[in-house]
Amino acid sequence: MAVWHNITKEKQLESLRREFVANVSHELRTPLSYLQGYSEALLDGVLTDESQHRRYLETIHSETLRLRRLVNDLLDLNRLEYGGAMEVPHDQVNVADSMETICRQLAPAALAKEVRIIASISPDLPDVDCGQDRFKQILLNLVDNALHFSPTRKEIILSARSLDKWVEISVTDQGPGIPLEEQGRIWDRFERGHHRQEMNSGMGLGLAIVRSLVLAYGGEVYLSSQLGQGATFSFRLPSWV
Repeated sequence: MAVWHNITKEKQLESLRREFVANVSHELRTPLSYLQGYSEALLDGVLTDESQHRRYLETIHSETLRLRRLVNDLLDLNRLEYGGAMEVPHDQVNVADSMETICRQLAPAALAKEVRIIASISPDLPDVDCGQDRFKQILLNLVDNALHFSPTRKEIILSARSLDKWVEISVTDQGPGIPLEEQGRIWDRFERGHHRQEMNSGMGLGLAIVRSLVLAYGGEVYLSSQLGQGATFSFRLPSWV
């Protein structure tokens, strides 16, 4: 007697688990190396210059915050992917007000990089069905992503329009763009693409969180980009009924 079992799903899950562990380990290695090296230098008392001493402490603080963001992002993804829509609040969100809030919040970062953030909102735009904080988190991640790849003295355009029972929000940058072969997986966790890795653009979790949040509210995400001509990240959410 022979018994056959289809273990394709188990193999896929094991492969995903290995890939996840490898990605997390990779993201943890750099900040932990900084924390260990800089703290050992401080403990050994090898620093005599006060400004250098402060610079080491600032690096330790910065890398600690980076680790915290990584943990928080992973927890957010885990809750969304396993809890789905049951884990997210539903509010009547005013798109224009939220967009203006994000523009004000990121104004200092945009000013430091000499980038203009412009909001273009259609008149009589309906509210959307989303959580207030979650909607701002989606927008913040997309605009922050655009800031990473925007050259100086360029613009980031935030736009919104009504589409029947949907509201579509887009964030357009004038950065290097994304090759066609990388666009299908750019929303995946830890995926930054070849060009993004070269620019040291973070941990590759922001867009994954955006997609998970939008899908949890029954929406959709889109990307339009050509290499060398910037990128437009868009998402649609149901109008508030």
